[in-house]
Amino acid sequence: MTNAALFGLNDTVIALLESGSDVNGRDANGWTALMFAALEGHRGIVKALLATGAEVNIKGKKNGFTALICASKTGHAEIVHLLLDNDADMEIKDKSGKTALEWAKLDNQISVIYALTNKKIGVEAKQDDTTPLELDSHDETAQIRPLLGRGAGKDAKKRGDDRALMTAALKGKIAAVRLLLNNGADVNAKNERGNTALVAAALGGYTDIVNTLLDNGADINIRNKKGKTVLMAAVQSGQIDTVQVLINKGTDINLKDNNGLTALKYAADKGYSEIVELLLKAGAIL
Repeated sequence: MTNAALFGLNDTVIALLESGSDVNGRDANGWTALMFAALEGHRGIVKALLATGAEVNIKGKKNGFTALICASKTGHAEIVHLLLDNDADMEIKDKSGKTALEWAKLDNQISVIYALTNKKIGVEAKQDDTTPLELDSHDETAQIRPLLGRGAGKDAKKRGDDRALMTAALKGKIAAVRLLLNNGADVNAKNERGNTALVAAALGGYTDIVNTLLDNGADINIRNKKGKTVLMAAVQSGQIDTVQVLINKGTDINLKDNNGLTALKYAADKGYSEIVELLLKAGAIL
């Protein structure tokens, strides 16, 4: 049954359950079908296993993972909710000493972080009072706002808020960006490559977010580990409107990266003639 759960074979799993197979049977590493289904995001199989009495808090022998840790690590928020509703213990630690929440933060699984934290502090997003910040259910503020508004921000800020800001900027979520900034996210926090939320917004051409980040103190000339600037990111992705915004805001257009290349060189190499013209008019040096 574990293999069927791993590969998402719903009919096979159901047939095995109906034939009396052990719902809590384990493979050689001590993993159950529920763990595999949670890991791979097979929601229908998870529901079927839970309905048939799957034990939700069994730990694997090799790494000590539970089904909740599996779903949290891989970002399957709907399955996290299902497991929590079936008494999954979010305080269980694996053999490395990490809980489901710690794995979600480590792997930057934003929606899972909010699901677990809301559960931990005893609130649900849908119970929060409506404010002018609240948008439709598709907006990330529906998950972020209740978490920050109920005092869970300090711990989340240390490990999650700065990454959440970068994710929101990368996805063009202006309301989420504003909310995170208002709650203290570091506008100049860098990821492992040295990029910031401003770089993420520039890559996507989200000029409204670029302006918002700059208005909140983002360093317009900040560099990543390769020495590349925000302007270079905008140029390389062909975001001419963002290039214009950055020029208007006073970016240093003649900075060079670690290889001695400028934004103008990148634009020329890409064949972006309009951006080349724009940079030259702004004083770019050949």
